[in-house]
Amino acid sequence: MTPDAAHVLNMLLGGSPSDPSDVAAMDGEDSPAVARLTRVVRVAMGRLGCVLAPYLDEGLLLGQGLLALVEMAEGAPAGGEDIEPAALRLVVEHLRAWARASSWFRIAWPCRVAPLCACIAEHGPDRDGPLAEDLGLPAEALTERFMEAGLLFAVSPELILPQGASAGAASAAVSSLSKRQRRLLNAYFQGGLSFPEIAELLGLPGAEAQELYGRAAAIIRAQVSVVRETGGLRGVFRPTGRCRAGSPTYAASQDPGSPCTARGAGDGGSHR
Repeated sequence: MTPDAAHVLNMLLGGSPSDPSDVAAMDGEDSPAVARLTRVVRVAMGRLGCVLAPYLDEGLLLGQGLLALVEMAEGAPAGGEDIEPAALRLVVEHLRAWARASSWFRIAWPCRVAPLCACIAEHGPDRDGPLAEDLGLPAEALTERFMEAGLLFAVSPELILPQGASAGAASAAVSSLSKRQRRLLNAYFQGGLSFPEIAELLGLPGAEAQELYGRAAAIIRAQVSVVRETGGLRGVFRPTGRCRAGSPTYAASQDPGSPCTARGAGDGGSHR
């Protein structure tokens, strides 16, 4: 690491650039500078979700975030400006890109979250029993599916409003949400808060904040997709788990090459 890079990292995280011992110890695991770097990356990880395992490896995410900060420092001018917000945005986008390239993401959307949205379009957002039945899940596993949806829609927020979705449909979908769901989305997108911060704001456990976000995002996606797709979403998505034939998660033709037919694709397990 160059001296300029160390200087920028130290300035970025609130350290004193004139403290040679801190800069010299930048490479040590227990140094104050590394601790500050780690805090910034963990805030960025909190923007993706409170609960990452078993979907994404938290250690790998932490390493990717630290790498992004170091790369930023290598190309940044030394100065006293406040660049922490920019650094946080950079790390969040870096982690999102890394997660979108993972095997978990390639399977999670078509095989688990898109079928969830299809079932919501079919049954409505507040009927967990029929949702679980159509997805072939025990009732208690539906919470985990919504938590995974929260992670996926945080990793790829553009999936909430697909290209071509009308502003009117999006506005109507948001209006259909509960007051708490709207407050959560406002805190996430307008306030830029992480899930742990949102959980504290709303007085919820962290995992519940991620689940609530997943529910809200899936409801919006289901509603704007129904408006956009002629005839609704029936038959669009591949089967997941033990879904019943004729449900909106069951495709008329089952492609053996689909990632959803791969072993373990519908079991909600770890895909990294």
